[in-house]
Amino acid sequence: MFDVKKPSNSTFGNPLSLRVDGNFLSTMSIAPGGRDAVLAGRKGLFVIDLDDPFAAPRWLRHETTWEVADVQWSPHKSKPSWVVSTSNQKVMVWNLMRPSHDAIEHTLHAHNRAITDINFHTFHPELLSTCSVDTFVYTWDLRCPKIPIYQFADWRAAASQVKWNYNNPDILATAHDHHVLIWDRRKGAVPLERIEAHNGRVNGVDWSRTDANEVTTCSNDMTVKFWDYGKSTEEPLYTIETDFPVNRARNLPFGDHCCGIMPLRGGNNTIYITSYKNKSGVSKLDPLFKFPGHTEPVKDFLWRCKHSSNSTVDDREFQLVTWSSDCDLRLWPIDDTIYPVTTV
Repeated sequence: MFDVKKPSNSTFGNPLSLRVDGNFLSTMSIAPGGRDAVLAGRKGLFVIDLDDPFAAPRWLRHETTWEVADVQWSPHKSKPSWVVSTSNQKVMVWNLMRPSHDAIEHTLHAHNRAITDINFHTFHPELLSTCSVDTFVYTWDLRCPKIPIYQFADWRAAASQVKWNYNNPDILATAHDHHVLIWDRRKGAVPLERIEAHNGRVNGVDWSRTDANEVTTCSNDMTVKFWDYGKSTEEPLYTIETDFPVNRARNLPFGDHCCGIMPLRGGNNTIYITSYKNKSGVSKLDPLFKFPGHTEPVKDFLWRCKHSSNSTVDDREFQLVTWSSDCDLRLWPIDDTIYPVTTV
């Protein structure tokens, strides 16, 4: 299991820091089993064994002039070898079971502008959604990947994020400029709800892991907002004000109504963990925990999980993994004290 060290003053320090010679690597994802991480960039994919991080990574070469907007390892245990990454208007579907020189299994191409985000369906392993500057959102079935099976569009504003609901297999959210659209794939091309979410560009959207109607948004307007669209699309349940534009705000895979916040710039290049349980109105960021130490902006943060496969109790252990513009991949030691604090 993970190496555990005691935090001091609610700040976790002394992470395992792996220097990666790859300032061209722009985004990260983690395998569902938690052992491997993939970093993606203009030269291809680098797969790193997090149990042996100083071993030479596997390099799947794919030279391109385009920045990789996103990479996702399939979260489904039935498809553990699938990784998808963007390449301008296309999505590359990699099969890590194939030889490195021939690892691209499918190429998805229907968008006519750069793809900005990708997201696997949370229930169906073969379904994948993409969104683009062309305002369209496509859902693909990788069993027949030539054309998308669903399409939605805002028509006016570029799509920056797409996320499938963790609790309802028919619902997804997309971000377009200042607003968020909620779609039901059973209801065609008309959005179920429209949320005028922020005064600046929406950078991140994430669903609650427990409530199908709750969605989290963050923006350049230096706020993180928590919505229940079943109650209101005009007033959020709770708003956190920060002193930096927010790049990502994601609900933790453990705890009760806790969120990780990543600055777009500023914010001391730190990941902040905060709670929004039973909170309302507007308040300043008051983090439960901080993860400082990077010298340049954090590009991504994800939670690595390990547990006993045959256990009848929830014995999951988590480890925060961060990737930054300073080319440091950091594995943060998580003390047991974080679990009761985030569930209060």
